[in-house]
Amino acid sequence: MKVRRYCTSAWPTFLPATSLLTQNWHNRQRLTIGNDLLMFDKRIVFARHLRLDILRRVNESHLGIIKCKALAQTSVWCPNISSQMKKCLVCSKLQPENLSVPDRPWMRLVIDLVYLKGKTYLALTDYYSR
Repeated sequence: MKVRRYCTSAWPTFLPATSLLTQNWHNRQRLTIGNDLLMFDKRIVFARHLRLDILRRVNESHLGIIKCKALAQTSVWCPNISSQMKKCLVCSKLQPENLSVPDRPWMRLVIDLVYLKGKTYLALTDYYSR
Protein backbone atom coordinates (compact mmCIF):
# COMPACT_ATOMS: atom_id res chain seq x y z
CA MET A 1 0.00 0.00 0.00
CA LYS A 2 2.85 2.40 0.70
CA VAL A 3 4.18 2.01 -2.84
CA ARG A 4 0.77 2.90 -4.31
CA ARG A 5 0.57 5.93 -2.02
CA TYR A 6 4.07 7.05 -3.01
CA CYS A 7 3.22 6.66 -6.71
CA THR A 8 0.20 8.93 -6.37
CA SER A 9 1.86 11.51 -4.12
CA ALA A 10 5.63 11.64 -3.69
CA TRP A 11 8.44 9.28 -2.76
CA PRO A 12 10.62 10.05 0.26
CA THR A 13 14.05 11.46 -0.55
CA PHE A 14 15.72 8.43 1.03
CA LEU A 15 14.81 5.12 2.67
CA PRO A 16 16.59 3.21 5.42
CA ALA A 17 18.75 0.42 3.95
CA THR A 18 16.70 -2.15 5.85
CA SER A 19 13.37 -1.00 4.42
CA LEU A 20 11.25 -3.53 2.52
CA LEU A 21 10.56 -0.74 0.03
CA THR A 22 14.20 -0.36 -1.02
CA GLN A 23 13.82 -2.35 -4.27
CA ASN A 24 10.75 -0.32 -5.22
CA TRP A 25 12.44 2.93 -4.27
CA HIS A 26 15.31 2.19 -6.68
CA ASN A 27 12.75 1.62 -9.45
CA ARG A 28 10.41 4.46 -8.47
CA GLN A 29 10.76 6.27 -11.83
CA ARG A 30 9.27 3.24 -13.59
CA LEU A 31 6.41 2.57 -11.15
CA THR A 32 3.00 4.04 -11.98
CA ILE A 33 -0.69 3.48 -11.31
CA GLY A 34 -2.75 2.44 -14.35
CA ASN A 35 -6.33 1.15 -14.34
CA ASP A 36 -6.07 1.07 -10.55
CA LEU A 37 -3.12 -1.37 -10.79
CA LEU A 38 0.45 -0.82 -9.69
CA MET A 39 2.56 -1.07 -12.85
CA PHE A 40 6.29 -1.41 -13.52
CA ASP A 41 6.56 -0.09 -17.09
CA LYS A 42 3.78 -2.15 -18.72
CA ARG A 43 3.92 -5.05 -16.26
CA ILE A 44 1.68 -5.62 -13.25
CA VAL A 45 3.28 -5.50 -9.80
CA PHE A 46 1.67 -7.91 -7.35
CA ALA A 47 1.61 -7.65 -3.59
CA ARG A 48 4.41 -9.56 -1.88
CA HIS A 49 2.04 -12.22 -0.50
CA LEU A 50 0.75 -13.03 -4.03
CA ARG A 51 4.09 -13.21 -5.85
CA LEU A 52 4.88 -16.86 -5.19
CA ASP A 53 1.44 -17.91 -6.44
CA ILE A 54 1.74 -15.72 -9.56
CA LEU A 55 5.18 -17.14 -10.40
CA ARG A 56 3.84 -20.65 -9.83
CA ARG A 57 1.01 -19.97 -12.30
CA VAL A 58 3.38 -18.55 -14.92
CA ASN A 59 5.56 -21.60 -14.47
CA GLU A 60 2.76 -24.22 -14.67
CA SER A 61 3.50 -24.92 -18.33
CA HIS A 62 7.15 -25.82 -17.51
CA LEU A 63 8.44 -24.46 -20.81
CA GLY A 64 11.95 -24.28 -19.41
CA ILE A 65 13.62 -21.51 -17.44
CA ILE A 66 14.32 -19.23 -20.40
CA LYS A 67 10.79 -19.34 -21.84
CA CYS A 68 9.08 -19.08 -18.44
CA LYS A 69 11.22 -16.06 -17.54
CA ALA A 70 10.41 -14.44 -20.88
CA LEU A 71 6.69 -15.06 -20.36
CA ALA A 72 6.78 -13.63 -16.85
CA GLN A 73 8.86 -10.63 -17.87
CA THR A 74 6.27 -9.56 -20.44
CA SER A 75 3.36 -9.41 -18.01
CA VAL A 76 4.42 -9.29 -14.35
CA TRP A 77 7.19 -7.69 -12.34
CA CYS A 78 8.67 -9.34 -9.29
CA PRO A 79 12.00 -8.53 -7.73
CA ASN A 80 14.51 -11.34 -8.32
CA ILE A 81 12.24 -13.12 -10.80
CA SER A 82 15.21 -14.86 -12.43
CA SER A 83 16.37 -16.51 -9.23
CA GLN A 84 12.81 -17.61 -8.46
CA MET A 85 12.44 -19.27 -11.87
CA LYS A 86 15.77 -21.08 -11.51
CA LYS A 87 14.41 -22.89 -8.45
CA CYS A 88 11.95 -24.93 -10.54
CA LEU A 89 13.35 -28.46 -10.79
CA VAL A 90 11.14 -29.41 -13.75
CA CYS A 91 12.20 -26.40 -15.83
CA SER A 92 15.87 -26.86 -14.99
CA LYS A 93 15.69 -30.37 -16.45
CA LEU A 94 14.07 -29.03 -19.63
CA GLN A 95 17.04 -26.92 -20.69
CA PRO A 96 17.73 -27.09 -24.43
CA GLU A 97 20.31 -29.66 -25.38
CA ASN A 98 23.12 -29.09 -27.83
CA LEU A 99 22.27 -31.77 -30.35
CA SER A 100 25.01 -33.26 -32.48
CA VAL A 101 24.80 -33.02 -36.26
CA PRO A 102 23.23 -36.21 -37.66
CA ASP A 103 25.22 -38.55 -39.92
CA ARG A 104 22.93 -38.16 -42.92
CA PRO A 105 20.03 -36.02 -44.23
CA TRP A 106 16.48 -36.59 -42.95
CA MET A 107 17.77 -38.33 -39.82
CA ARG A 108 16.59 -35.55 -37.45
CA LEU A 109 13.83 -33.13 -38.39
CA VAL A 110 12.15 -30.28 -36.57
CA ILE A 111 8.65 -29.17 -37.51
CA ASP A 112 6.94 -26.03 -36.25
CA LEU A 113 4.02 -23.76 -37.10
CA VAL A 114 4.89 -20.23 -38.21
CA TYR A 115 2.34 -17.42 -38.32
CA LEU A 116 3.13 -14.64 -40.79
CA LYS A 117 0.81 -11.88 -41.99
CA GLY A 118 -2.32 -13.75 -40.93
CA LYS A 119 -1.35 -17.05 -42.56
CA THR A 120 -0.12 -20.27 -40.98
CA TYR A 121 2.86 -22.10 -42.46
CA LEU A 122 4.43 -25.42 -41.59
CA ALA A 123 8.20 -24.99 -41.25
CA LEU A 124 10.44 -28.03 -41.51
CA THR A 125 14.16 -27.99 -40.72
CA ASP A 126 16.59 -30.79 -41.42
CA TYR A 127 19.34 -30.73 -38.78
CA TYR A 128 21.83 -32.17 -41.26
CA SER A 129 21.60 -29.20 -43.62
CA ARG A 130 21.15 -26.67 -40.87
